[in-house]
Amino acid sequence: MRAVVHEAERRVAVREVEDAVVEEETDALVRITSSALCGTDLHMYDGRTGAGPGMVLGHERGVWSRQPAARPPRSAPVTASSSPPTCTAAPARTARGA
Repeated sequence: MRAVVHEAERRVAVREVEDAVVEEETDALVRITSSALCGTDLHMYDGRTGAGPGMVLGHERGVWSRQPAARPPRSAPVTASSSPPTCTAAPARTARGA
């Protein structure tokens, strides 16, 4: 799959990276239909986070399930986007099940 990869301070590139794989029975394989960069990604770009080369940027995604989890995790019907620790100061964005 293609991804925006951090190469060095103020340098990124679109690269082919390995596709994700299902490792746990609660994992699901999804097709990303859109992605966005946030302030955390810009901090990485500017060299303010200590992120090393090879970090894939963009953790806000729109997805379509390609392979649902064999055993969905126990959770409420509302799911939150994944966020690195540096994003948790902002309110979580949620999406109701589709």
